[in-house]
Amino acid sequence: MLAHEPAIRLGAFAVVLFAMAAWEALAPRRRLSLPRRLRWPGNIGIVAIDTALVRIPGASHSISERPSNLIAKVLNILGWFEKYRTSEAAKP
Repeated sequence: MLAHEPAIRLGAFAVVLFAMAAWEALAPRRRLSLPRRLRWPGNIGIVAIDTALVRIPGASHSISERPSNLIAKVLNILGWFEKYRTSEAAKP
């Protein structure tokens, strides 16, 4: 089952994304201030970044059980900030 984990996660994401898109189209809670074609790419980008931050290879859900998992989590988060830091944000 773990060999198919990425496919299962991607499939679950696609099902939820499709369900939310259909729900928004069929029963919007309020009038849209921006069209979907402008909002959805940004929203999906945020989900992708959050997924990259949360995904830690070799770690279980109980990340605090082993100190090495916690260290790996912190190092992955710091690496993400280094990767996406701009020169403007680095200035004091």
